[in-house]
Amino acid sequence: MTSEIVPAIMEILKQSKEGNEVSDINTLENELFEQLGIPTSIPFSIDRKQRIDLALIAATHGASVAEIVNLLTWKDFEGFVAGIL
Repeated sequence: MTSEIVPAIMEILKQSKEGNEVSDINTLENELFEQLGIPTSIPFSIDRKQRIDLALIAATHGASVAEIVNLLTWKDFEGFVAGIL
């Protein structure tokens, strides 16, 4: 699961950056959605807290912080940094 989680999270963050909606994730299995705590039906929306939580999970699984930050809004970034500190 760990090898799949980072790309999955990065794709979710990328798709939800502008409008919070994720509409195209064919590569993820329902089990991975459930482990991430996100809906299993597509399209789905995630809120700021979920985006920050996903960013923190990606960082703990070895994702590049620079890449994560590029996928966050300014407010997401503030929450992400607060979560790290």
